[in-house]
Amino acid sequence: MTIKDRRFIIDAGHGGRYDGAVASPLLGSNVSRKEKDVTLKVAQRVVSKLRASGGIVWPTRTIGDDINKRVASINTLPAIDYLVSIYVNRQGSGKGVFYQEGSIASKGFA
Repeated sequence: MTIKDRRFIIDAGHGGRYDGAVASPLLGSNVSRKEKDVTLKVAQRVVSKLRASGGIVWPTRTIGDDINKRVASINTLPAIDYLVSIYVNRQGSGKGVFYQEGSIASKGFA
């Protein structure tokens, strides 16, 4: 898949008053890690890489932390090719990837 000129929405999960999962502090630290902070950092890296590859990218957490406002904003954007929502689940094992049922392009991207 070529990224140049593809349109992406990158949504960093959680935010604002919603921390998501909270991990115990690392050894030698007294700071807990919040999912909302991890997802934001991952999303910022993804945005940078996509833009560097010629992608057209809208990161949602720049318009606010409230999920309802982010969804409303997404619904006003022009047609997009891919919507990526990033979460870091604390429980379970492995990774989870969801894609649009019946879409070969979506499945291939996932």
